[in-house]
Amino acid sequence: MLVQGAHSAALLVKEVNCAVRWQGRDVKLNVHYDSGFTLYEGKPVPEDRKPEIIWQFPYERLRMSGDDGHRLLWLDFGQDGEQELDLHGSPKPLVFIVHTFLSAKISRLKLTACSQPIGRP
Repeated sequence: MLVQGAHSAALLVKEVNCAVRWQGRDVKLNVHYDSGFTLYEGKPVPEDRKPEIIWQFPYERLRMSGDDGHRLLWLDFGQDGEQELDLHGSPKPLVFIVHTFLSAKISRLKLTACSQPIGRP
């Protein structure tokens, strides 16, 4: 029941934004339930403009992640390389959110796949 509650919350929230430091720059990381990871320029922009996207990767491109338990989070996107993010605090909450989003997506896929009629040969 706890896992189902976390999955339901992931579907409601859909995204999390946090201020991070990347390559010596203050930027914003968006983790979105559907679209994955997006790193934005951290400078304020007028309401009629969207912040500049620095990089963007779907979950499918994430090969590995790691953290130091204190401040740093590493996201390895395979051929596109590893991104090191300084979260200014423990990476554990963000890691939990990413895992919850992925778990909810997998659970949802299983439910969708199970509801499809099985074809006959």
